[in-house]
Amino acid sequence: MPLFLLLMPPMLARDFQRDTVSADLLVRVKSLYEEGSWDTIVKLLPASRDYPADMDYYRGMALAGTHRWDEAREAFEAGQNKNRADKRFPLELAGVAFKQGRLFEARSHLRRALNLDPGDSYANDFLATLFLLDQNLEASLKYWNRIGKPFLETVTTPALLVRAAILDRAFAFSPASILRLDDLLTTRSRLNSMEIFPRYRFELVPRPDNKFDLAFRCVERNGLGNSWLEGLLSLFRGIPYQTVHPEFFNLKGSAVNWVSLVRFDAQKRRLYSSLSGPLGADPKWRYRVYVDGRKENWDVSRTSRSPALAAGDIALQSVSGGAEIQS
Repeated sequence: MPLFLLLMPPMLARDFQRDTVSADLLVRVKSLYEEGSWDTIVKLLPASRDYPADMDYYRGMALAGTHRWDEAREAFEAGQNKNRADKRFPLELAGVAFKQGRLFEARSHLRRALNLDPGDSYANDFLATLFLLDQNLEASLKYWNRIGKPFLETVTTPALLVRAAILDRAFAFSPASILRLDDLLTTRSRLNSMEIFPRYRFELVPRPDNKFDLAFRCVERNGLGNSWLEGLLSLFRGIPYQTVHPEFFNLKGSAVNWVSLVRFDAQKRRLYSSLSGPLGADPKWRYRVYVDGRKENWDVSRTSRSPALAAGDIALQSVSGGAEIQS
């Protein structure tokens, strides 16, 4: 035994020897880890509460390497409890949760890792991918944009009646660029204002080269409807209220819409009509002109307590119109 150990108090000597053994063991475990010798590491490190956090980490990695997920989770949790500032543990716990199909738990661990290091590429990429699996493209972009992803190789659209130039101007992004969350939200706003896509979605498809293709999937509204039945249902949807809705969408592929309402109730007549479309064929700006005429008689005898008011005492008659440009 070295002389300096003999001169130490017994308790300090034991601690020093234990720390030296642990350090030597950790060096060996790291070497085995580099070799991928998972089974050997597991034999060297049986379950114990006395390991330092680093030892728990390598034990957890070896157990994960042999697909012993529950034991790996326990090892990583033990290490995390000893060193909560080490992002490796929530990252690996997220991987274990993902392997076991617990995606909500995986997202929770990844958020904790990002609280420790917001710029961690692996955590941002992993969390973005999990949100994409849930078809939550906006949430995916929030994390991918932090690390300069996703890079769009192509943007594809189905065969549509709306003019290609108008649709292209509605998209605030383009191929051969990074898809930004702000650009996606701007695009959604423009598409919604066009009022010719009652249903649509963007599908981000990964490529083998770590880039992405973006596909625009949609249902397009044209004319009175895409079928005679759809047109009739739209026209007469207000019949219970003595109202018809003559409407015509996407006139000649221009994204110009004519929307009107005719109510023929003898006591509540109304005629409304509006014309809207992209200003200069650019969906960034949209004009709308409208006219609204009403001739209504209201019977307030059932709601008013005043005996002086009789049926038909309130008659409303008005004509209004206007124009607006929205961005």
